[in-house]
Amino acid sequence: MDTKRLNSNEMGRIRKGKELLDNNLYDEAREIFLEYAYSCGACAFWLGCIYEFGKGVEKNDVQAVHWYQVAVNLGETQACYNLAQAYWWGRPGVEQDKTKALMYYSKSAESGDANAQFQMGYALFKGEGIEKDVEKGLLWFEKAADQNHEIAQYNLGRYYLFNAPPDIIDRDAGFKYMESSAKSGYTDAEVTMGYLYSEGIGVEKNFETSKLWFEKAAYKGDKVALYNLGSLYYHGGDGIEIDYKKAFDLCLKSAQMGYTPAEERLSYLYANGEGVPKNRNEAKRWFDRAKKEKTII
Repeated sequence: MDTKRLNSNEMGRIRKGKELLDNNLYDEAREIFLEYAYSCGACAFWLGCIYEFGKGVEKNDVQAVHWYQVAVNLGETQACYNLAQAYWWGRPGVEQDKTKALMYYSKSAESGDANAQFQMGYALFKGEGIEKDVEKGLLWFEKAADQNHEIAQYNLGRYYLFNAPPDIIDRDAGFKYMESSAKSGYTDAEVTMGYLYSEGIGVEKNFETSKLWFEKAAYKGDKVALYNLGSLYYHGGDGIEIDYKKAFDLCLKSAQMGYTPAEERLSYLYANGEGVPKNRNEAKRWFDRAKKEKTII
């Protein structure tokens, strides 16, 4: 907050406005912020948030961008990320401009914002709105991961485990990043941890630990985790008893969510009467459904 041009009474008014905002008294807060919006970057930022999220006013992205820009001009770096998001995705009345978005993401990332650091990493890694540069992208992912950004950790984990060139593949580093992301509760990372333990990639094979990770993600309704957990019960392994009924129930849940491998497995289970009475009609129905989805691009 720029306090150089504000006296103690004005600062007290602004603090009162923030207190009102925190207590969801949006109209009263907005009136105070409007008084100081062109001299207090934080006030302009809070006004941007009020209009972006429609707090006490009709949602208005044009107004939000205006106030975020005022805040940035006053040196309020936390507004950079919000402004970047508006330009990255485009909003009603706000034209998408990824080049402009990256300028603000960069400012926010340099100030230490983990979300902006992740976004810079993503843009550079994919070459979106900027020339592709995997090495620089990884550096930004690492900065975000150091601040426990779970998706940055997940992306680094996948890169070092599966996608890096052979001379850069680092299963130990990849496993550590993936585990950190999974322990933060990121579902895709939980599923991947289940896979790593089931296949012994970056860690000693352990079906029981694999099952625990798949269960965490399956509990949240992840269709891939449901299918993989069903596969564990179908094939069995050290510490996991074969249970065709559980395999069927889990595959059914996954298939009902449109996961093609589960639909194929379900067709097989119906055809062979494993975990469910034989039913050729159901076997054919699930087989046809899986085949149809495979043809959808």
